Amino acid sequence: MKSIELRLATPDQLAAILSIARAWPTHFVPAGLEAIAADFERASAIVAKTDEGVSGFLIWSADAESIEILWMAVDPRYSRKGIGRSLVDAVVAQSPGASAMVVKTATLDSRLAGTQLDGTDFEGTHRFFQAMGFTPMEVAQAHWSPHNHALILRRSLD
Repeated sequence: MKSIELRLATPDQLAAILSIARAWPTHFVPAGLEAIAADFERASAIVAKTDEGVSGFLIWSADAESIEILWMAVDPRYSRKGIGRSLVDAVVAQSPGASAMVVKTATLDSRLAGTQLDGTDFEGTHRFFQAMGFTPMEVAQAHWSPHNHALILRRSLD
């Protein structure tokens, strides 16, 4: 990997974004893929590009005070190479007035019948966000479905 370029996503990159999400079946279930496509249309998105194409993405929404990470993933071939950190930092830089960033991720005990969703696979996700300065704030029980809970993490940007 020679270089990483971060840029706002264009409509023709949605297929690459969904392909990256599909590479993580324990994280992104079919309904999640549909939600990614819908959020891509209504929110903001940034992609990381390498010589081989799109290698990561982050979809977010923001208001005057806060940023919410809606979806984020890095192609497994590029995991642990700083792309996720670069995506988060780029979104913070694009929202200079925001005082906080929030993300909701599955809890370690989350399950979704009929899918490969396994909350224990989110341990690395939790470590990543905590290393980025996010603090666990609360658990929203049955946030997405009866056995799929949300861990809400927050990072102060002040």
